[in-house]
Formats: sequence, structure tokens, C-alpha cells
Amino acid sequence: MPTSVGSSRRSTSAPVALEVWTCPELTALIFQFQQGVPGSFLPLAQSLHMYRQCPPLLMDSFGVWMSCHTLDDLKRFCRLCLHLVSAPVMDQAAAMGHLPALMLLHTLGVDCSSRAMNLAAKEGHLDVVTFLHAHRSEGATTSAMNWAAEYGHFEVVQFLHRHRTEGCTKGAMTRAAKAGHLNIVEFLHFHRNEGGYRDMLHGAVAAGHVHVVDFLTSYRKEEPCSPLAMDDAARLGHLTMVQYLHSHRFEGCTAQALVGAAANGHAKVVQYLLSNKSHYVLKPALALTSSAAAGQLKIVQKLSPFVDAKACRDAVVAAAKHNHFDILEWFHQERPDVVDKVRRKLYIQGDTSNVSTALARVAASIAQDQ
Repeated sequence: MPTSVGSSRRSTSAPVALEVWTCPELTALIFQFQQGVPGSFLPLAQSLHMYRQCPPLLMDSFGVWMSCHTLDDLKRFCRLCLHLVSAPVMDQAAAMGHLPALMLLHTLGVDCSSRAMNLAAKEGHLDVVTFLHAHRSEGATTSAMNWAAEYGHFEVVQFLHRHRTEGCTKGAMTRAAKAGHLNIVEFLHFHRNEGGYRDMLHGAVAAGHVHVVDFLTSYRKEEPCSPLAMDDAARLGHLTMVQYLHSHRFEGCTAQALVGAAANGHAKVVQYLLSNKSHYVLKPALALTSSAAAGQLKIVQKLSPFVDAKACRDAVVAAAKHNHFDILEWFHQERPDVVDKVRRKLYIQGDTSNVSTALARVAASIAQDQ
């Protein structure tokens, strides 16, 4: 039976239509003229509408979306929902260092705020900072240079200093010093006059940045410090810093330097302080008790020759309270007289606490081994 002309046309058009609908590029081209928002764009559209009065949440929403979408996706979204794209979106693009997205939003006339340059500087995106400086008028605040200094973005600090007028606060040098960014501390010292806050030197000491402390000591002699700085350095185990402070500064330390170092198990710091004990007011007895309570056996062994029997008894009680049996065993072997006196005193007092229990357990263990 002959095939009709109409039937032939239908049979040839069906495969062609199928090929069109199975081609993602052609399908996208067809539907881009359709009104409405694609399903993949709905979460962002809803978030931008919901959080329009809360910029931080709006920025977070756009950041999450942009991290898993392309620039073409953003172009399409802006074509469909430009009314939802506000200043926080551009601020977030700057914070992410997404210069192509930033340029697109700029071309479309989207607003931004001073947060854009501030956050770009914080993240070290010099190209974004340069673009915003050249093409936008929102500017920045002192937070831009403060953050760039804190996070070690030297080139950004230089650019802001040379091309912007917002400047910085004392927080810039202070944060750079505490973070150990010597090149930025030097730059701010020689090119700006804000200086730092009173805790700048202390913060650099506590963080163990000897190179920064040395620079501040040499070039900024007016910066205040206190004995608490060495206390913190010792507590945190910064031996090189403790040695530097001992040799180059005059503030010294308090008894807490040895106590903190002992409690945290910094044996080399403890040894150094003890070898220079004539220069400081140290309290080995308190340090011994603290190290025993913290379970620092090696420190207990190092400190015990520097204290009397009473201090050793206090250390035994502290170790027993915290069930540090290795320390109790060591005292049993090295200072049995001390342990016996502690046990007799507790017996007379009728003590039934875990101190007596721990001592009895160790004594029984040692007797069994013998």
C-alpha cells in the first residue's frame, strides 16, 4: 500500500524533534526565552528574597550557590532575576575573589558597599581591590588595611597605602605583630604613624614571634611590656622567646612563668628558668604541685631537688587527687618518707577520699611486685 505524503512528513519530523529535545545546548537555548525561574535557580532566588534585609545571610547564600555554578549560570540568573541581585551579592563576589563575576555585576549596574573592598583586602584578592579602586566609588574603611595586615597580605597593604586614603588604625600593626608578619610590621613602622596598641608587644611575645619582638625592641622602644609577657611565653613553651627576653629586655617574669611551664610539661623552659633562678622570683614548690596535678612526671623529677619535704607532700596529694599513679610510684621509690607521712596524716584525719584510695592502691601494687 503506498505511503501518503502527510504520513511521510510525520515520520521524518519525529526523529528530528527527538534530536532537538535530547540536545542540552538546544534545549537550554529554547527555554532561555521562557518566562520563570529554572528549578536549579529557585533556592538562590528564594534566599535572596528572604534575606534581603540581612546582608550576611544573603552573602552566605550567594557564596554557596556561586561555588557550584558557572559564570554563565550567573549571567542567566541575572537576566531572569536581576531585581533580586543587590549590593551584598557583589560584596560576596569580591570576598570570593571572583573577578569575572564582579565585572559582570558591575556592567549590569549592581550596587555594592565598602564591604566589597574590605573583604577583598582581607582575603588578599589584590586584583579585585585594584578593580574596585579603578571602577567603583564605594571605597573602603580602615578595616581593609587592618585585615590585610592581620592576614599577611603585604601587597594589598602596600596598594591601599599608596592608592587609597582610608588608612588604618593601631589594629593594623598590632594584629600583624601578633600574627608574626614582620614585613608588614616593618612597612607600617616606616611608612605610617598609627603605631600599635599597648598589648602589641605582649601579643607577639605570647605567640612566640621572636623576629617581631626583636624588631619592636630595636625600633619601637616606647612600646610597653610587662613580666606577664615572659609568663605567657614560658607557659606556652616558647623557649627561644624566654631566652631572648632574658637577654634583651628588663621586665623579667613572675612566679607564674615556672608554674605555667611546669604544668604544661615544657621541660626545657623549666630547666632554663631554674638555671637563671637568681634573676627571678620563682616558686619551685608551687610549680611542683602544679606539675604533679597535671601528671607531668618528668617535670616532677626535675623540680623535686629544688623543694623541701612539705612541697613534696603537697605534690603527692595533688597527684593522688588526679590519679596520676606513675608519679605516686616514683615518690614511693624515691621519697618513701614523704608518702608515708602523707598516708599517716590522712589516716589520723579519717580521710576516705580518692587520695587515700589512690595511695593505698599504689602501695599494694608495689608490695605485690616485691
